[in-house]
Amino acid sequence: MNMRRNLTLAVTAALLVITGTACGDDDSGSSGASGSTKIDIRLSPVVDGAPVFYAVSKGIFAKHGLDVTASQAVSGGPAMIPTLLNGQIQLGATGPGTLAPVWAQGLPVKYVAPLSFGGTDDTNAQERLIATEKSGVKSLADLPGKTIAVPTLNNMGQITISTLLEKNGVDPKSVKYIAVPYVEQQAALQSGSIDIAFTTEPYFTQIGAAMQVTTLGAPGPAIGPSLPNFMVVGVDSYIEGHKGVIREFQLALQEATDFLAKNPAEARAFAKSFTKIDDATLAKIVMPVFSNDPNIQGLQQIMDTAQKYGVINTKLDVQKYVIQYPLPAS
Repeated sequence: MNMRRNLTLAVTAALLVITGTACGDDDSGSSGASGSTKIDIRLSPVVDGAPVFYAVSKGIFAKHGLDVTASQAVSGGPAMIPTLLNGQIQLGATGPGTLAPVWAQGLPVKYVAPLSFGGTDDTNAQERLIATEKSGVKSLADLPGKTIAVPTLNNMGQITISTLLEKNGVDPKSVKYIAVPYVEQQAALQSGSIDIAFTTEPYFTQIGAAMQVTTLGAPGPAIGPSLPNFMVVGVDSYIEGHKGVIREFQLALQEATDFLAKNPAEARAFAKSFTKIDDATLAKIVMPVFSNDPNIQGLQQIMDTAQKYGVINTKLDVQKYVIQYPLPAS
């Protein structure tokens, strides 16, 4: 069963209860003991969520009248979407590969705020395509007939890899894919159960320190430079019922993002406070780019590419799924 079918089944169940849990001014926007508005946001345990955790840690959200609880999801973005839709959380963070099928299905999820962006070339991209010595793969030209491990099927990995292959004269349909979560890839590569993987930081650095691999390229920049990589999303009904709250969240996040963007050394050091990355790895990883520019054009490029390679079957106009950043004062 592929990711699109898994996601469809999960969100269908969530939508059955969404009107009772995620709309209007319900207790999802209740006030805490201090009178601040409570917001629960769930993020993957990666460095890209740093602006949210920084704004919590430094009291920036509190300064904006918000009591924000940021928790880390065990699994990735697709598993977060149902919890967002059924009102268990008010906001979530995920990547555009997850949003492609969500938007293609017409689900009421909007892009609320940017968090992180990818690199511009092979030297500063977080995601890499790698192969073991056992695979016999030394370059992209050796990939036809091979199977590539990606963290989730029909997601960002396949979208970017397909682009990279085609740009280098390799038929994207000549490879197959298998789902292996990032956290399991190193063990799978070492055991030989997989030979080629699409991975990201900090796993790329950890794998390279543990075994010999060949880096075949950075798929993301093949679509375009500085693509949106991680963003905050919310459900239409919650956003419409809490525009003032969302505006304050956006303003607080802008402040945190601006600081981390201007202070990359502190951003790297702060990552240790909310991840389990060891010091040696943290010192070497390629950090994401933090920016307050939503890069809607780059997001549109991703969605167009997702349609081109059959990850989604619908032409998407991303402007329909983006709210103003920040929302105007009422």
